[in-house]
Amino acid sequence: MVMQRPLLSTATRVTAASRSVMRAQTTTPPPSHTLLRSSSSVSSSSSSSSLPSTSSSSCRTSYQGFHSSTPTCAVEQDNKNNASRDTRLAGRRRFYKSVGTSSVSAPWKSSSSSSSSSSSTEDQVESPISAGVDGTQSASGVTGNLESTTTSDLDTWQSLLTPRPPGKAASLLSNGDDTTTTTTTTPQWYGVTLDGRTIRTPLGQPLAVPSQSLAWAIAAEWDSQTSELKPAQMPLMTLACTTLDQTVTDPDTCKSHILRYLGTDTTCYWADPSEDRVLHRQQQQSWNELHDFCATVPFEGVTPAKAIGAQEGLLMSRARSGASKSSGLPHPPQVYEKAEEFVNTLDAWHLTALHSVTAEAKSFLVGMTVVLSSSSSPHYQQPPPLQNPFAHDLRKAVTAGRVEEEFQIDNWGLVEGQHDYDRLNASIQFHSAHLLLSSIASENF
Repeated sequence: MVMQRPLLSTATRVTAASRSVMRAQTTTPPPSHTLLRSSSSVSSSSSSSSLPSTSSSSCRTSYQGFHSSTPTCAVEQDNKNNASRDTRLAGRRRFYKSVGTSSVSAPWKSSSSSSSSSSSTEDQVESPISAGVDGTQSASGVTGNLESTTTSDLDTWQSLLTPRPPGKAASLLSNGDDTTTTTTTTPQWYGVTLDGRTIRTPLGQPLAVPSQSLAWAIAAEWDSQTSELKPAQMPLMTLACTTLDQTVTDPDTCKSHILRYLGTDTTCYWADPSEDRVLHRQQQQSWNELHDFCATVPFEGVTPAKAIGAQEGLLMSRARSGASKSSGLPHPPQVYEKAEEFVNTLDAWHLTALHSVTAEAKSFLVGMTVVLSSSSSPHYQQPPPLQNPFAHDLRKAVTAGRVEEEFQIDNWGLVEGQHDYDRLNASIQFHSAHLLLSSIASENF
């Protein structure tokens, strides 16, 4: 019997044709900057790490699939126009061989030198995860212009980027009560190098962090990338760039976003034990120590408001006279005052970490407690036997921010590809923020 080949449907033929086109595009020779990995003429010096000259044999290669019919040698002749394209391509392919760290200048000094002169950037590499596909500076829409940076801006950057424990801030100097508002030692700054060249942030600033161990941790993230760069697998790089590009340039917006979570803090909305006894018990196990710590240490004896049951939560959160529609819970005024005071004492590194944890947990109390567990501060010393509930086990913080989610999973089951990814993302956000702060604290205060 002769076996006949089954007929392919139209959709199957289209899919097969699409795969053939995609396979042909993926086998196209990569652009010139990706050829640096396999070129035998590459050395460890910074000069040989730049793009190949127009006399290189790679000039015969064409960009097909991304920049069709554009010869490589023509692109290499115009480095300015080539920068945004190479940035986008490098965000897809690993273009470097070695990763390391090096001592660098403070960020405000690097920005000052960059804005005052157009020095050579042969020893620096643009951030390969920065540019959006539309050619903008950032895929998130954040823009910046280092050329318009003023002396006042640089002074503000220095104040925000200099590491200090929570509770120490320049604003306290006006009262004359605190004379130790800065760190006792001048921080040393470190950058990450790719093939000997210092990497830049999405807005073009040299990446500089005040901790050598943190720099090595970021370098390890870069070194763990294989054929393609995956920014989602570089949480420390994300936090560092967010601090340098966003938090330090607009700290007030970051602070307002953080404080907004206090009125609707998820740990202040409890289940009614007469309606859901199991959930209420889980909330007690995860939140009792948290509330006791916050009421005793940061809020100095004042307890935040707490709603029991859905109906009470709606009534307590409704709009009040003289307030906006999203009033949130009626916490005592001292709670809001102490929360704002705590946020105002933080440097840019702590603000970024606090925002990351608070947004993930939907809880200002969880975020504040994680920050205090990562950076010991003499201004927030807890009296014995009271201890920070997350000091020795950060998994408790992750659990405190996911009580309701885990309760729903226990009752209705886990959806693969969604709930497990949510768990993983929460753990990454919490632990990366903790590692960022603990690394800075161990080397600076």
